[in-house]
This record gives sequence, structure tokens and C-alpha cells, in this order.
Amino acid sequence: LRDAASALGDIAALVSYPLAVPVPGLGTLNLSFNLLDYTMGKAAPTVAGLLEQTRVQVRGALGAKGLPEAQLDATTSAVLAGLQANSDFSTSLLALAQPR
Repeated sequence: LRDAASALGDIAALVSYPLAVPVPGLGTLNLSFNLLDYTMGKAAPTVAGLLEQTRVQVRGALGAKGLPEAQLDATTSAVLAGLQANSDFSTSLLALAQPR
């Protein structure tokens, strides 16, 4: 659905939101936030909820970059804390995820 929506222009923002997150020493994590659960749902999203939805994706992306298992949890938490402080995430993404 995400790939099909991306071909339709603005509607893609109702389905998923891409965000590139630079991680020093590892490169960039290319994340995709599933917004359909929120935009078509009844519950209003929170920054904390969006962060939790992202935890597994961030951890997997860090592992794919070769980060050792012993560092995954701490680095995932650090990346999530950075996202929470990022206005593109905490303001723009949260606004896009509002139910329609």
C-alpha cells in the first residue's frame, strides 16, 4: 500500500512518512512511519506512541548497519531520544498522523 500510495502524490502522507535519521559512525537510518493506523483510526497519536511504534524498526535498522548486539538497546534509546527532540518528528509527523 505504501508503494502504491507514493505514486499518487499527496495521499502518500496519509499512509506513511519517510524520515532519514543520521546516526554518527553508522550512517543514515531510512525509516518509514506507518500513519494509516492513525489517519484512519479514532485514537489521536502521541509522540510517545509514535516513538514506540518505531522502536523495533530503529533497532532492526541499527542491526542491519552492523551495530553489535550489546549496543543495540542503548543506541536505539539514544536514536529515539534524538527523534523526540527533533521538531520534524515531534511536530510535523504528529500533525500528519492525526485522524482524518
